[in-house]
Amino acid sequence: MEEQYNVYWNGTHVGVFEIVEMDMWVNEGPFIPLDSPVAHEFTRLSKGLDIKKVFMDFSKGIPCTLHPSTNPDAGWNATVLGYIEDTFVVRRIC
Repeated sequence: MEEQYNVYWNGTHVGVFEIVEMDMWVNEGPFIPLDSPVAHEFTRLSKGLDIKKVFMDFSKGIPCTLHPSTNPDAGWNATVLGYIEDTFVVRRIC
């Protein structure tokens, strides 16, 4: 079963991330943006990332916060690495 997380960027809810693949700290799956200017900008910036460069230097990614849809008070920080084709890729940050 996939896990769904609400994605926040700069404190604003920008969409829902459905994790379908986990590999240690890296999570992959579809991202469904909300219909808002901030969400569209987040998606545009995420799709413009060079995933290889970000993976080598996480500061080149986009910081965000992921909150489980089943427990919005829980959550963790993450960095958007980019997209592999249509798959959204993030890395959890401790």
